[in-house]
Amino acid sequence: VAITFHYNSALLPILLDVVRTLTEFPVRSLECIIVTNGDDSSTADMVRRLFIMRRLLSPWFTGRRKFDIKVCGGFEDPFDLPWQAKPIIKERFLNVRENYTHFIHLEDDMRFNYRNFSYWHHYRPLIADSRLIPSFVRVEFSAEREELCCTDITNPINFAGTRTIAAGKTLFLTPPNPYTAMYIFDRTLAEEYVASRSFDRDGSLEVRPTWDTRARAASGLCWENPPEGFNGRHAIPVDTATGSVPPEAWLHHLSNRYADSPSHFGKLPVLKIVHR
Repeated sequence: VAITFHYNSALLPILLDVVRTLTEFPVRSLECIIVTNGDDSSTADMVRRLFIMRRLLSPWFTGRRKFDIKVCGGFEDPFDLPWQAKPIIKERFLNVRENYTHFIHLEDDMRFNYRNFSYWHHYRPLIADSRLIPSFVRVEFSAEREELCCTDITNPINFAGTRTIAAGKTLFLTPPNPYTAMYIFDRTLAEEYVASRSFDRDGSLEVRPTWDTRARAASGLCWENPPEGFNGRHAIPVDTATGSVPPEAWLHHLSNRYADSPSHFGKLPVLKIVHR
């Protein structure tokens, strides 16, 4: 798992929550790498604080669980930080000497739990032939509305007018805004990704010119050769009985940036994403 963290000491508790949640995965081995910026006078203190965090996490990182910090700097745009996680895919994940099965990239405020992973792992082969990839919806808690709201989808999706793919009793569709601030690959998807234009900062601009550098860095394979009639390759599940997105496909956006802000994002109740 690579987590990109643009250093902010106030956000360390959120980052700690994200990493601790990952340590609860019942897997044989887990490696978590924090990719952070470090090109100014505060670098030494920043790294010291991160290493204190590593010490706090040490009870969870035992045996075949590793925790590391990669400090980067010198980029033109601070939002280029997520691109610094790309070499990890080649150098660590796809290295023939390693035996990792999945690579996950997260922004620093995205809680990704084992239920999320199990959902992805279950549906990945079921929709692979369609070239779709299981995806998620980001959710935040709105104190004003007293409910969970969808971060990135601003209007209900018209279920009747949207193309879907069936996987058992679950239908998959692609949302109008498929941004999730994360992606997950098995080895097949990772090999496709490193050979794609989306793996490169400038090449990705050709694929999705309307997204900024940070969004493109977190888009994974979303825009690479999507199937006809679908808005990208990242597809979310819809329960045919309720018309709602099941909670295993919800990702908690822990910074809760939009739900109670003036922004038009984060206002749609998560149980009303799909309009039947």
